[in-house]
Amino acid sequence: MAAGQDEADYVNAFLEAFGARRSKSLLFTDVAGGRVEISEALFRSAGGQYKVMKGGRERHVRLLARAIQEPDEIWLVWGRAGKERKVSLRRRYLARFEIEGEDSPLFVAFERDAHTWSGTTAFQSRDAYVLEQRIGQRVYRRTAGEG
Repeated sequence: MAAGQDEADYVNAFLEAFGARRSKSLLFTDVAGGRVEISEALFRSAGGQYKVMKGGRERHVRLLARAIQEPDEIWLVWGRAGKERKVSLRRRYLARFEIEGEDSPLFVAFERDAHTWSGTTAFQSRDAYVLEQRIGQRVYRRTAGEG
């Protein structure tokens, strides 16, 4: 998406990819049978402010949605999150997308636990970095000819 749009426009673009709206969340079942809540809350901080602009992820929210819908791999990994640093099981979606006009694929990661998510938005992937993201237990891998 183009830079400089309103935060709500980016949030709407992500939600619309699933058929959700800011006023209507839904549960999405991924290709491995995991359920992910798709809602505006994904983009709100604990204080209620939008955090969609964090880390430049706003321009790539549609790719974040596609990473959940069409992942190359899904991993389960234990990690710590939040101020209390509580241990939780996180679901990590990894995908690479060929983008017209780009020399190399763009890498997207979306990670979610019961309370938070983090999106590592699209960027030129380095194979070493992608390999570092493959930790925990892989529960899904796209096969050749799929998708």
